[in-house]
Amino acid sequence: MATAAGRRSWPARRDALAACWALALLAPAAVLGISSWRDYQTSMRTLENEARFGARLVAEHVLKVFETQTLAIELLEAETQGMSWDQIARSELLHHHMAELTARCHGCSFIWLVDGEGIVRLGSTIFPAPPVNVRDRDYFQSAPAGGGYYVSKPYMGRVIGLPAFAFSKRRIDGRQGFDGIISVAMNQDYFRRFFLSALNAREGMVALLRTDGSFLVHVPDSPLDKAATDSALITGAAADRQGVFRSSSRVDGVERIVAFEQLEGYSLLVAFGLDVEEALLPWRKTAWRNGLLAMMCSSLLAITIHGLALRARRNRAERSELKRLVDERTVELQRLLDAKTRLLASVGHDLRQPLQSLSLFSSVLAGSPLPAREAAALSNIQLSVDRMGQLLDAILQLAKLDLGTATVERRPFAVDEVIAPLVAEMAPQAHAKGLKLRYVPTRQIIVSDPALLTTIMRNLITNSIRYTQRGGIVVGCRTRTDATELVVYDTGRGIPSDQLEKVFEEFYQLGNSARDFALGTGLGLAIVERMTRLLEHEVRVESVEHRGSLFAVRVAHS
Repeated sequence: MATAAGRRSWPARRDALAACWALALLAPAAVLGISSWRDYQTSMRTLENEARFGARLVAEHVLKVFETQTLAIELLEAETQGMSWDQIARSELLHHHMAELTARCHGCSFIWLVDGEGIVRLGSTIFPAPPVNVRDRDYFQSAPAGGGYYVSKPYMGRVIGLPAFAFSKRRIDGRQGFDGIISVAMNQDYFRRFFLSALNAREGMVALLRTDGSFLVHVPDSPLDKAATDSALITGAAADRQGVFRSSSRVDGVERIVAFEQLEGYSLLVAFGLDVEEALLPWRKTAWRNGLLAMMCSSLLAITIHGLALRARRNRAERSELKRLVDERTVELQRLLDAKTRLLASVGHDLRQPLQSLSLFSSVLAGSPLPAREAAALSNIQLSVDRMGQLLDAILQLAKLDLGTATVERRPFAVDEVIAPLVAEMAPQAHAKGLKLRYVPTRQIIVSDPALLTTIMRNLITNSIRYTQRGGIVVGCRTRTDATELVVYDTGRGIPSDQLEKVFEEFYQLGNSARDFALGTGLGLAIVERMTRLLEHEVRVESVEHRGSLFAVRVAHS
């Protein structure tokens, strides 16, 4: 009868085995896919932030350059006020002043004064100025139309013989009609050198262009007259003063994350782009490595499932109760193995989820009838999970503090608002050891982050309870002239004077060389030190060996 029943149940077991195989193959892939997608999004967000920072850096520098040139033009306009063009052309003193301005202004190659006929009358490099005609230049043709400053398209200089673009302004001397321009030749090589330094040896693109889409400077070098206007850039600039987008360049075909920013007061744009391919190289390497690890875990899990299935098939003739227990154990073991696979595949990502799953599965087993040996083993598993969770929480909290990702929300609040509930919460722990935990109430108001300060005080009180065998702990505050000190005093074993500074180091525990987790993870005081530093508070310790210790957190008055 048992054999017949076993034969009838084989199709069901076969379906379950196929499902387990599918889970073994798909679960790691699913976890890997989610993890890789999160890493990809993180990489792209980081790239966008770096592009925004680069655009802001370049824009600020270029704006300072143009503001300097604007000041130089205004100085020359004031100096030539009331002078005729013949006087200007003969003024060697004015020529020397223009040469000094050229030398002092970053990015300036040449300054010249052009009369209303388009003839260069005075320049900063040659005296007297050669009679060069610039009537065909766009910066001269645009000047009669109105005032204000104008940035020309790039050109090859007829005087200096170098590529440049002009920054010019219509000359005003009180006469009627058009009376010439004051123009500065901007050095493209200067901007290229600065743009390359801003990229800092990374693959990317930096460009300075007019709001009509004409490129003035482009790094890497490209024919500016053939550099097609990026529609996404111009469209974005028309809608907002700054932004970021992803596109493939029409200049070199490279896909980039491009941030742009308009220069306030000038019809100019700065674009800063970083290559997507270069930024994703570390992510691709990690994805490949995680993929290999997922394949190994899938193979291990599949082999384990297959072995368990064969064992269950060989033992199907045993008593039905034993079969039920084996099946339950197999299912639970399968779930634990799934949790283990997800932990290994994530490689540091989503570590909390597998620990929570392991805790859940052990709780399910605890509710099942088990022999004494297995029950004891299960109890040890649950204890280990709890300690691993505590250690993981402490490590992740410490890592978050070290990485600077923890947020601080300061506000004024009463000390009693934080300390009184915390002492009431932890009093049962002290009473369980026969200790007295007492809090001295206060009306003192401080400015800090209540959540982070609660964690700091909880760790200090927990540490005092753990290392105090008799007597008690007193929690209170002291008001100083410029600060308030939150104090935890205990009558514990004390700390030798030569080890006072070491207690704030990671995994340092006085008198626990065997690493007994019952005495904590060894990270509580390290977290206290990091959090007080983050809050710009101070923590200190005083101790007398065999008599007790005092920990104080100093909160400065605002």
